[in-house]
Amino acid sequence: MTIHQPSRKLLAAATLCAVSLLLNGCFFMPGKFASQLRLQGDGQFTFAYAGELYFLPLAEDEEEGESAEFLADSCYDEETYEERDCSEDELADQRQAWEESQASLAEREEREAREMSQLIGGIDTSDPEADAKFAELLQRQKGWKKVVAKGDGLFEVEYEISSTIGHAFAFPAVENFAMANSLVTISPRGDGTVRIDASGFGPGIGNPASMMMLGAQSIGGGTLSPSSEAEDMPEINGSFTIHTEGQILANNTDRGPTADQGGQRLDWTIDGMTTATPMALIRLAE
Repeated sequence: MTIHQPSRKLLAAATLCAVSLLLNGCFFMPGKFASQLRLQGDGQFTFAYAGELYFLPLAEDEEEGESAEFLADSCYDEETYEERDCSEDELADQRQAWEESQASLAEREEREAREMSQLIGGIDTSDPEADAKFAELLQRQKGWKKVVAKGDGLFEVEYEISSTIGHAFAFPAVENFAMANSLVTISPRGDGTVRIDASGFGPGIGNPASMMMLGAQSIGGGTLSPSSEAEDMPEINGSFTIHTEGQILANNTDRGPTADQGGQRLDWTIDGMTTATPMALIRLAE
């Protein structure tokens, strides 16, 4: 599978929206991927995801590593309002104010980095080895067959796990994370039905991480036009398929269920035109 490398400007949206990250745990977004869920009538299931996965806290700020320098503001004559040379005292005052603002910014960034680290298993996002450490964290968990760091918070992954629907399931789930948005959730109900929501599959309103990034861009400079949104958002392009022996009670596919060996299947194509993220309600055998 070809790996798509997004612009650094795009992934820097994660830094611009640090407050939303901390409050909402919007850490993950898909890229190019293929995912499927096989759900048997007795509740046995296998879930798989292969392709690109973005971990936004490790998105590299395009200005990271650039040293800020003091640039003096213009000075003006109080009577004529014409620009003039600044006095030494005026320059000294400007420099002092700039140094104080830089110190305040550094303190805020250090505080936010500590808070973020506490939420994501102690990973230091400023560590040059953070991508490799996050990949190692995932690989020691069951189901992660392949995790390759591609840089700037982008990973190529292969995940597959089999279990029984005896409790809720969420993907991805990462140990020691205080919170994180789920791309897919499977929720069993007391009446024998199971609801599947892939709220993280798609760039639309159902994806909290997409909305977080769009909000960050809005904070950074006005309203997005359709063309600028397409340019700045990461490319989400994939497919999600459910194979099931159960009874499909509800779904939001374009064409509904189709016949499949031993049951039925639901197919979603997910791209920049997706407006509704995948959802299905299935009744299992009693």
